[in-house]
Amino acid sequence: MPKVIIIPYNQVEKVCQDAMTFANSCQSDFTFYILPPTKKVTSILNGHTAEVFDILKYLEEQKLENGYEKDDLILTFYNGVLQASSHGLSNLFCAGSSYDDEYPCTGVISLKYLGWEVLEEKYNYEVQKHSILHLIICGIIGAYTHLQAHADVGCLLDMNLRLTSFNLKLRRGYYLCSANEFGCYDKIKTEKYGKAILQLCDRFKTNNYQTIINELIIGDKIEVGDISNNSGQIIIGKNIKISDTKRVK
Repeated sequence: MPKVIIIPYNQVEKVCQDAMTFANSCQSDFTFYILPPTKKVTSILNGHTAEVFDILKYLEEQKLENGYEKDDLILTFYNGVLQASSHGLSNLFCAGSSYDDEYPCTGVISLKYLGWEVLEEKYNYEVQKHSILHLIICGIIGAYTHLQAHADVGCLLDMNLRLTSFNLKLRRGYYLCSANEFGCYDKIKTEKYGKAILQLCDRFKTNNYQTIINELIIGDKIEVGDISNNSGQIIIGKNIKISDTKRVK
């Protein structure tokens, strides 16, 4: 049974605590834990800007130091600008590695999007909570499946090339697309931990966690570099996933 270890930032610690208690009650494949935010001033997690791979490497070291298993996911929040300079990417929402990538089962979520006016109701606690839970689910999907990113339909696997796409994802609520779209719902059922992921998606739609966003903001495109020659897997936007790093040109 893999552990999902969340390292929250101070402003989202209560949301993470409540979500982990809820998540442990509605499925039995994952056991969720919370680690306190690091207080070390020199920690990479306390910087203003960080490279994705530096944070993933740091999380891998934390896993080894604390005796976690390879398939235990350690997912941290980061209150800084997340970038992958070697790929021309900046202002990333989230990044991580899957169970068979370099730095396996590690992930980072940047909280900077809360200040980008991505969310229509920027100061609404329920909307922020809803967005944070989406990112946690995306971190789990990135760590334990090989589902591929696709065009935006409101699915958790959307590429999110436009900021407005993030709100579409929130409005649809932990949605995995149908066979008439890109078939993510059926595909995830075949994954080892697919049942637990679907249970989490379903339960987070309950009244305690569902938020209705009435209108979508009009946002500009996220500026990214030329990724057309990358052979690795890159998801742009909300659930940025950078994997297969050795194959990126």
